[in-house]
Amino acid sequence: RKDAKFQVELKRYKSKRSLEQNNLLWALLGKLAVATSGKNTRTTTDECYMAMIEEANITCEYLAALPSTEPFLRDSFRVVKKVGEREVGGKTLNMYQCYIGSSHFDTKEMTLLIETVLDKLAELGITDSEIELARGEYK
Repeated sequence: RKDAKFQVELKRYKSKRSLEQNNLLWALLGKLAVATSGKNTRTTTDECYMAMIEEANITCEYLAALPSTEPFLRDSFRVVKKVGEREVGGKTLNMYQCYIGSSHFDTKEMTLLIETVLDKLAELGITDSEIELARGEYK
């Protein structure tokens, strides 16, 4: 149509994490799970993932919310940690520290997370050829 209107938006390109980074991250997390718990189940690997997200401290938000909203926060963020309480207008609000998951990271943020996992593996004295190859690439 001649009279059709269009809207164009220009934004700076920001590359997302690569599939290669994602695969490496989960392989390293599996090794960390085995090293810290003796098993590589989904639960132990997820626990390591959440600990490393928090340790890397890449991006977090501090939110004040009613205690009843905590389940919704847990659905929206990968890691939700209650860090205090505040009285506001006669109501008690919980203070939360909330971290997004790595699916929202760009390649730079993923690199930082992978380096954090590599540091934790080194701290624990865990090494193998895959870890050393990753360390050579990321350190």
